[in-house]
Amino acid sequence: MKIITIKNKIIKSNINIIILSLVLTTLFINSIAPVLSNFFENTSLLNLTLIIIQQVVLGLVIWIFVKSKVIQKFKSLFKLPSLKVLFVEIIKTYFYLILFGLILGLVKYNFSLEIPGFSEQQDILGLFPKEGILFFITILNATVIAPVIEEIIFRGALLNNLLTKFSIKKSVIVSSLIFSLIHFQPEVFGAIFVISLLLSRLYLKTGSLIAPIVFHILNNSLKTIISL
Repeated sequence: MKIITIKNKIIKSNINIIILSLVLTTLFINSIAPVLSNFFENTSLLNLTLIIIQQVVLGLVIWIFVKSKVIQKFKSLFKLPSLKVLFVEIIKTYFYLILFGLILGLVKYNFSLEIPGFSEQQDILGLFPKEGILFFITILNATVIAPVIEEIIFRGALLNNLLTKFSIKKSVIVSSLIFSLIHFQPEVFGAIFVISLLLSRLYLKTGSLIAPIVFHILNNSLKTIISL
């Protein structure tokens, strides 16, 4: 009976449910990619289709999380902090990000180092349609849809549940590691990890998902503009 009880606890753990959902979603997208490729001659259109399917599935996952109480007090996660706090904390976050970038750049330049995980990012937009309504959908996903979904899952669900069992430091590090791994971009793994640390700090400082969502949208929009 003890073994059954332990197994049930493991299965019912919100943290494990969240991680399992992310892994299964990733495996699902990777498994249907070869199948769908038989119906698409245009690789960029295939990539966009896979991204849309992924976001729809993740949206469904969020809905299940809310209904099953994996995400607690969903509405309160979106309470609007004072505009002054929101502005100040976002500015601080950008300052920390720029400062880290400057220090990293100086270290790499002075010591002629190529630090794994902090290389030049692949041109992601180049993998998707470059004109018409499909281009608009690509931009909308990169700058708005993906940031909102990611913040709900990684800060609203994963980080919040980790905080119920572990210290703030451990919770932030673990959620950020998973955030980096799920992006499957080894050349910028370290950079994504640092950004996730800052997003987590922003959420903890304001107590609202609004702040990290706004920062995430601004950051992705800036990268998208630079890539155009």
